[in-house]
Amino acid sequence: MADPFTMMAISIGASAVGSGVSAFGAARQGASSAAMYNYKSAVAQINAKIAEENAQYAEKAGEIEAQSTAMGVRARLGQIKAQQGASNLDVNRGSAVDVRASAAELGAHDQAMVRANAARQAYGYRTQKLGFEAESELDKASASNAKTAAGFQVATSLLGGVSSV
Repeated sequence: MADPFTMMAISIGASAVGSGVSAFGAARQGASSAAMYNYKSAVAQINAKIAEENAQYAEKAGEIEAQSTAMGVRARLGQIKAQQGASNLDVNRGSAVDVRASAAELGAHDQAMVRANAARQAYGYRTQKLGFEAESELDKASASNAKTAAGFQVATSLLGGVSSV
């Protein structure tokens, strides 16, 4: 049978090793959690950038469509005027002018709707961008908290080991 002092030394040594292993595990877990949150933050930042690019694309596409609509309106106004002239109407007076003015107003309305739809779509993308930016900041804070929590877990493991001795 081993003497009691040897048994106590072995017990203390085992407790110290166990505390060290526990502290090391806590540190690794904290570092792993922080790395995961930093990665998630980076992904959210990329998604925010993509959302802004999509918003800019929507605005440009909307403007191109509005310009195309304007060209179509001008072509339609030309057709109306040509038809009026071919019908022996005075294209510079009365209802002939009113008809073309109405067609021009409808065309302007169509252009405004195209621009409004593009602006609404861009707004949606920018709202997504804000969400991704907020998510990124939250993930950064979570990474920082994971590191801090790991430090406390390491200290708790080591203090627990010392107190058991």
